[in-house]
Amino acid sequence: KIPTRYHPATLRKMNIMTTSTIPNIIYVDVRALQDPDYRFRGVGQHSASLLTALRQYDWQGERPKMVAITDPSMDPLYPEHSRFFDTVQAGNWRATSKNCWFLSLSPMTHDPLTASTILMDPDVFKITLFYDLIQLQFPNRYLHTTSLRTTFLNAFTWLEYYDAFASISHDSGKDLCKYRNIDASRVYVSGVAVRRSLEPTDGEVALTRSERKHILVAGGGDPRKNPECALLAHAQSKECRDVPIYVFGNYPPAYKDNFRKEFAEKGGDNKLLFFPQHLADSDLRQLYRQAIVTIVPSRAEGFSIPIVESSAAGTPVVVSAVGAHPELIPDKSLQFGPDDPANLAAIMGKLVSNAAEWERRRDEIIPLWKNYTMEDVGRRFMEGVISLQKKRKQIASPAVTKKAKPQIAVLTPLPPSESGVADYSYATLA
Repeated sequence: KIPTRYHPATLRKMNIMTTSTIPNIIYVDVRALQDPDYRFRGVGQHSASLLTALRQYDWQGERPKMVAITDPSMDPLYPEHSRFFDTVQAGNWRATSKNCWFLSLSPMTHDPLTASTILMDPDVFKITLFYDLIQLQFPNRYLHTTSLRTTFLNAFTWLEYYDAFASISHDSGKDLCKYRNIDASRVYVSGVAVRRSLEPTDGEVALTRSERKHILVAGGGDPRKNPECALLAHAQSKECRDVPIYVFGNYPPAYKDNFRKEFAEKGGDNKLLFFPQHLADSDLRQLYRQAIVTIVPSRAEGFSIPIVESSAAGTPVVVSAVGAHPELIPDKSLQFGPDDPANLAAIMGKLVSNAAEWERRRDEIIPLWKNYTMEDVGRRFMEGVISLQKKRKQIASPAVTKKAKPQIAVLTPLPPSESGVADYSYATLA
């Protein structure tokens, strides 16, 4: 039960500015960094990048104290993550200062009720990193059980309590406003940074076309990564017939066997199909650098870090025309439908066989990654946070606006049935 004066909708209607834009403490929900499914994947990589920005920001004075709020039932923080923080607050979700921020690194992956005390605190400025709502695009895969739907909708509902959303792309930000009805003024775009280990070294020059050996496909364990489209296109392309194709993404043996079977059935040569596993960044860089082209055939993406990584290697990229891909690769001649391998085959064939076209595409892609360095993404993140914090509107006294009415939810049995409980609910509503 939230008093009307503390409800987020009421707070945003009040025309009273906050007293300070510099917090004393920044609390961070670090459960995503405790979770082995996220700590070193995209969420963990992005989180570490922006924690670095918070830590290194020029506060024009004393730096805020960085406090990690952990779940004691989960794995402890690894040293590479604990170094961001001045102290760890295990299981204590209360703010001890009125001039503080709260940052969620991944609002849709862990139970928001755990953080409800701090999320409902009107004195705390609440920020979240926002990735995507891909679950809504593929409910039969991600929301096919009652448990999955309940978990998703719970997190989806609590998004309302954040003051600022640092979205990884314009596309994801638009989905947030569309599906959750978040005011667009609370959403800004930071992008995602390429890891320093994948940036070109000083003085490094992109390899020439004659030094390129293979086609690279960005895959992954999730079926939406859709490498099948790229494999089918390769099998159909006369120009690519003798060019090796590498699919990265750490697939289990059964998946690889199935890919090989389908590839061969469509006319592909399995001697040319490779699945590099557990790549170190140095090996991944070489795969990108030696590729003629990188194919990103996913059915949905909130961002797409392989596009930026490929840019850093000076390798042209061809993408499915979905999600955030057109933001990064706006040229429609380099886009294809995720179920259109024939079009992809034509694009791939042209890049493989036409040296002049390949050089033009290489020169076009090279500047892209420079907009997604850790410094640039961190700067955009901090500029957005500071701007929204300055605009934040708070309530100065426990007065309720004249026309404000509380919203009340009544939970009744599901499904409803004739019973004494139903009679009680009926009487309550009356």
